[in-house]
Amino acid sequence: MTKEYETPKKSAPSESKLDARGQIISKIEVIEEYCETKQARFELPRRGAFSLNWFTDFAGIHKTNRLIKKDGEFRPRLDQALKDAIQVYKAIAKFDPAKETEVEQLKRENTELEATLRRLATDVWDLMKENEEFRRRLGVAQAQHRDKAKVARLKEGGD
Repeated sequence: MTKEYETPKKSAPSESKLDARGQIISKIEVIEEYCETKQARFELPRRGAFSLNWFTDFAGIHKTNRLIKKDGEFRPRLDQALKDAIQVYKAIAKFDPAKETEVEQLKRENTELEATLRRLATDVWDLMKENEEFRRRLGVAQAQHRDKAKVARLKEGGD
């Protein structure tokens, strides 16, 4: 009994080429969509580290694929998509709603502090006016006291 050794059937090269091409195009389009809509339909890389290594893992292809190599057909489009995705990620992180509520809270506190400052300034102004009135009264009272003392001395026969 002789066994025939069959060679495993490989898919036609054009099929795998189209498959990789299709995967690359579809994943680049997903990244471009993220850049346009700011909504990710995929798991974002940690800290927005969009890179070629991340892309190859995301697309399920090897980084030596000729379509995305340095002079590959899709490399310029891929590089631009990754660059744009990094910028979008940074912009979203900068305007994070949690941070925005913190900004809103700080604005509210600032408004409250400004109102407190105006109220304290009014209180200080009122106290300054009251102090001025007391000084004026005290000046009159002191003059009256001096006058009474002088009159008392004169009455007693002093100079």
